[in-house]
Amino acid sequence: MVKAFTGIIGVIDWGGCRFILYVKLYHKAIIKLNSKVIYDGGLRLNECLRLRIKDIDVGNGLITIRSEEDNEDRVTLLPESIKERLSAHIKM
Repeated sequence: MVKAFTGIIGVIDWGGCRFILYVKLYHKAIIKLNSKVIYDGGLRLNECLRLRIKDIDVGNGLITIRSEEDNEDRVTLLPESIKERLSAHIKM
C-alpha cells in the first residue's frame, strides 16, 4: 500500500523561485570551477577542497598546496583557462 504525502506544501512567490534557481546555478558554476582547478591544475580532490583564498596567487599564476601530513607545501601553476573566472569568484 502506498503512503500518502504528509509533508507541508507551501507556495513560493517569484522572488523565492528566482532565489532557488540562482542558488542552483551558483553551485553548478562552483562545481564546474572546482573540476577545472582539479583537472587543469593537477590537484587531488582533497587538495582542492582544502584550498583557501590566500593559497591562490592570480597575479603570479600560482597555487600553493598545503600538506597536512608532512608539512611540506608544494606550488603548482594556475591554469590560464580559469584565471579570469577564479579572480571574479574571489572578488565576490
